[in-house]
Amino acid sequence: PNPSKGQLSVDLSAYPTQRLVLYICDVRGTLLAQKTVDTGEAVLQNLDLSVHPPGVYYLRIRAKDSQGEVVRIVIQ
Repeated sequence: PNPSKGQLSVDLSAYPTQRLVLYICDVRGTLLAQKTVDTGEAVLQNLDLSVHPPGVYYLRIRAKDSQGEVVRIVIQ
């Protein structure tokens, strides 16, 4: 859900059988977390942002074969 209490599930089915890098940044662009995933193994990734204070964050999904996307996340 978005807004969230910090627990997120990210559906990566738009990127089948790819290696992706997930970046979590705050509104200033500071990198808070990074995770590499293979969508051939799991298309649903769980992220725990509950250690971060409430606010706006950005999830950047970077794929080798595409520009990926950026998703705005609100933590309450």
